[in-house]
Amino acid sequence: MDNRAWSSGASASPPSAPASPSMGYPTAGDPLASMPATKGGAYWFHQIGEELRAVQVAAGITPSTASTSQLLEAIQRLIDAQSGNYALDTGAANAYVVALSPAITAYTDGMTVRVKAANANTNASTLNAGAGVVALCNDVGGALAGGDVPAGGIFEVTYILSENKFRITSLVQSQGDARYAALAGLVTQVFSVATPNAASHAVPADNLLGDNAVINGEMAIDSRNGGAAKTITSTVSIIDFPVDRFYGLIAGASITAQRIAGSGPFKYALRLTGGAGNTGAYIGTRLKSTNCAKFTSQAVALSARLSLSVPSNVTWTAYSANSTDAFASLTQIATGNFAVTATPTDFLAAFNAGANAGNGILIQFSFGAMTDGITASITGVQLKLGSAPARFNHRMNEEQLCQAYHCNTYSNGVAEGTATTIGSQIMIPQGALAGYAVTNYRFPVSMQAIPTVTFYSPASGATGNWRRSAGGADTPVVVSGNSGISTEGCSCHNSSATVTPGEQIYGHIVADAEL
Repeated sequence: MDNRAWSSGASASPPSAPASPSMGYPTAGDPLASMPATKGGAYWFHQIGEELRAVQVAAGITPSTASTSQLLEAIQRLIDAQSGNYALDTGAANAYVVALSPAITAYTDGMTVRVKAANANTNASTLNAGAGVVALCNDVGGALAGGDVPAGGIFEVTYILSENKFRITSLVQSQGDARYAALAGLVTQVFSVATPNAASHAVPADNLLGDNAVINGEMAIDSRNGGAAKTITSTVSIIDFPVDRFYGLIAGASITAQRIAGSGPFKYALRLTGGAGNTGAYIGTRLKSTNCAKFTSQAVALSARLSLSVPSNVTWTAYSANSTDAFASLTQIATGNFAVTATPTDFLAAFNAGANAGNGILIQFSFGAMTDGITASITGVQLKLGSAPARFNHRMNEEQLCQAYHCNTYSNGVAEGTATTIGSQIMIPQGALAGYAVTNYRFPVSMQAIPTVTFYSPASGATGNWRRSAGGADTPVVVSGNSGISTEGCSCHNSSATVTPGEQIYGHIVADAEL
């Protein structure tokens, strides 16, 4: 229906509301009592028509005299939108428009909107969600191609403040086509074989996967600190890990580092907080040789999302180990600067990884002097083959990858050394070893090397001890013999014959095999 289509006598402008309306309910009038019948007037008809029209327009329907079921269709569309938790597009192809409720006047970093498109796109597109028209892009910030948004399709977008763009959070058609073509090319390389020889047939699995060699680049796993702040005090030794796989170093006074909520597509970030007298702050990670062999003499792309409360350069440096997984001696591969501001921004640096990349790579970020009051953040660190920006690889098994280097028996969110019995292991006395209790613990995953094991009391948090159930006292615990530890697990026992029959000893285990 179109409430603005009349047989004759229509006006080019809407009627005005009566200055002194008669309020109440309509009547048929009473001639005997000199009471006239109620008159609706032009404005009354206008109100009714516009109210109905608003429902149609909100549902993305253009009012038409050719249909008498548009109101019903509009109501059905709005119900579908509510149940599907999406906003209906009322724009045109390549120029999508949605009206959010409540309406917004500005876009915020990370805000998410679900949209049901009225029209398919034919080229690069935009989206106006109430605070102005901005570019609508794929999940890596590239322009859309025709057919990426199908008519009637529902898609989710996230606003990236640093780019002033809406990114569709899932793969679009053109990306799928490109990746399929690339994979098809790789499969052809793998299976189109001639005379068998190593040179033509050695196609590493990593080349097919194209995985990010950096583990925990999103700073999501913090098994040591349970999300609590970590004070970075070391100037040389790699001993301070504010999150798994990432170490901290300082020059001058100490700083603190803590996992916090991230921005945009990153759930977490690592925040550095400066300290008076600090003259240098560094965050880095060491990448195992087996994860870097594919980079040997290849172009690679290093990317990260960074912020610095006092805008300045953050220097990145890549090194290769001089021998396999031995990072005491390094050779610089490449270095450069990112001009970082207070707004978290994605940066990219491309370089050739060099002939020794297969020995292992160390990536380090230098934030300069972080004196009292200065803060910085880092997340989204990845190193991949190629020199162009690539979609960040959010892996579901990130925790297991971290556990190959460091694992413990504490619950998630609990710092090592915390006095808690949750997750603690139990030893029981052995009949043939009077006074001693023994237990075997299997690590969650195979560790990348034989680890160093530390024991913690669940009652006092003291290292080298577990707790006796009888008497409530700590007792020293050690690894059992020369073969009591491997990459798969460890065996341990109390070091003095103090356990009584029926008693238990319980405590926590931390295994560390960092490079």
